Formats: sequence, structure tokens, C-alpha cells
Amino acid sequence: MTHLFSIEHCTAVILAGGESRRMGCDKAQLRLGEASLLDHALHHVRPVFPHIAVSVRQPRDDVDGVQWCDQGAGRGPMMGIAAALSQMTTPWLFVLACDMPLVSSALIRQLAEQVQQDDAVDVIVPRIHGHVQPLCGFYSVRCLPAMEARIAAGQRGVQSLIATLHARVIDWDSMPQQFMDVDTPQDMNMIESQYQGRL
Repeated sequence: MTHLFSIEHCTAVILAGGESRRMGCDKAQLRLGEASLLDHALHHVRPVFPHIAVSVRQPRDDVDGVQWCDQGAGRGPMMGIAAALSQMTTPWLFVLACDMPLVSSALIRQLAEQVQQDDAVDVIVPRIHGHVQPLCGFYSVRCLPAMEARIAAGQRGVQSLIATLHARVIDWDSMPQQFMDVDTPQDMNMIESQYQGRL
């Protein structure tokens, strides 16, 4: 069955269940300006989507809204995406990692327009200078069986999964700074510099 795409039939999920090994602390609670990285991500999706959830390893006190536990410690973001696909009630999911605080509402809407142009695809993700960005993209519920099969087989790579699906990868080299993510303290310094430059 083909699921025609519209924002009204899409759930946004913020991935906030990572272990943050390289950062050494909970990235979702890191401060950027006056807000946490998690709050920045929520701020960008709220104007766009009617349904929003946060994917967590365990319930968080700093989330005022729907939380979905992925129960997949150590198995990477694919577990969070699969948990969201299995719990949502819409045919489409927008995924955004909490450590990508510069992704804007306008960019999300531009990505959504790409989905509307090709409702036969299962995945829409941007690619920056040759690097696919799987944690800022749209996933159809049709992806769930393939995702569950790979999780059961111990395969955690979201990019390798995308290569097996009916995916549309969009080159987005004009705005690389919006896709910057935080893995290390050095990354956070670069994000802060970009953020201050916008003020």
C-alpha cells in the first residue's frame, strides 16, 4: 500500500537516547545559548509537525511531552528509529538527532517538499559533501521490516540500511553548517561559533 505524504500525516521524533561516549556527558542537556540541545531540536520541529515525540533510553525529567523508550542501549540510532516507526500512528516519520541544533524549520520544510514530489520513496535524506545524513530525514513506515531484520542480525548501520531501500538522497552542499553535529567538546565549540554568528 502506498502512503501519500503530507506533514499532517508525519510524526517527528528527536533522538535523545545516545550514550555520548566521545562527549563524556549527556549531549541532550548541553547548553547552546539559553537552551539545551534537546530544546533547540524541539524548537525547530514544533512549528512544522502536529505529532512530536522524543526517543529516549529511559524516561527523562526534562521532556515535557511524549517519550518513546527504545530499550536498545548500545545498539545505536537505528534502534531509536525502529522504536519510533513501531509506535507512531502516522505513515511517515521525520528523524532528527538532538545533537544537530542548527537544523532549521525552513530546512525541514524543504526536505518535506522533496518527499511530496516522490511518494513512492521510502526514505528521503540529505547528503553533504558526499556524506549522507541519516539522522535528519524522512522514513516511511514501510522501512520497519527491513530495519527490524537488520537489528535482529546485529547490523546497526543506518547508512548501510538506506542503501538497500528505495531512498532518495539529496545533495545539500550549499548549507553544510546546518547539519553540524556534536560528538566532541571541539564540535560543541564549532557549533557555538556558528550559533553566535546567527544572533
